[in-house]
Amino acid sequence: MQLMRGLVAACCIGVFALSLVFQVKDAKEEAAARTEANAPYEELLSAAEAHPDTLYVTDVYSTVDFSEKIFDNEKNHVCSWDLAGGWVVKSPLQEKKLSLFQMTDLESGLTGGNALFVIKKGGDVSFLSDYYASKGESITCTKTADSGSMTYFDLYEVTLK
Repeated sequence: MQLMRGLVAACCIGVFALSLVFQVKDAKEEAAARTEANAPYEELLSAAEAHPDTLYVTDVYSTVDFSEKIFDNEKNHVCSWDLAGGWVVKSPLQEKKLSLFQMTDLESGLTGGNALFVIKKGGDVSFLSDYYASKGESITCTKTADSGSMTYFDLYEVTLK
């Protein structure tokens, strides 16, 4: 009876150890795939970091495929990019960031000369014109030369007509 319990325990430990090996392998593969998938997003963050005087205002829908480490202490600081919408809009943190760029809000800040609108390559920016038109303003969206160096995103200067 005791031998049988020992065999059952050994089998359970063996199955657990074997499943652990496969879980570690799967976790490593998933992490590698996530790193590869996030490469364009990291490229955008690097561009924003290289140009701290320009606020990169990012289309929310263009970033949903990417993930960012929440507790990565190296990037836990005010940076030169923000989402054009989402849950953080009008939060004290966003207000602090905008004040660093001498902006009161994204609407006026985007046309102020030190901001770029970021959207997935080939994305339609006509909704920006429609939005500003609803506010009684006319804008021009001009793709910047820097867009060519980005693999996933286009960068637009937004100016009032």
